[in-house]
Amino acid sequence: MDDLKLAQDELHKGRDDVVVVRGGEVKGRAQGNGLLPLLKVLDRLGDDARDVSVADRVVGKAAALFLVEAGVSAVYGQIMSQLGFRFLQTGGVRAEAGQWVPFIMNRREDGLCPLERISVETKTPEAAREKIREFLSGRT
Repeated sequence: MDDLKLAQDELHKGRDDVVVVRGGEVKGRAQGNGLLPLLKVLDRLGDDARDVSVADRVVGKAAALFLVEAGVSAVYGQIMSQLGFRFLQTGGVRAEAGQWVPFIMNRREDGLCPLERISVETKTPEAAREKIREFLSGRT
């Protein structure tokens, strides 16, 4: 079975918010809200995140910044923003989605997600990743 399909199947079982697979084996999984579960898994894997397939509930440009930096090979987003998709494709990452949206909304659904906003308004991926980590440091 394709690693991305396995990650997607595991995600759809409903226990996890992020599932990471390589070589037909689950290498990481996490639960939680927002970007934190993905960052926890990527940080835990470190260099072992290279060439993995990732399935996540929501993938926007903020998530895409970290996925490309980690060197993942494929990403499935249950919901994926067009902004995130374009960044993944530019970074050479295969991307698939269950549902496409123009951008990720905030929890009140009255504007952009704050992390999506940072990723759009910041000039370089490096600076955006730094600002996102700063933003999240008060939420861990």
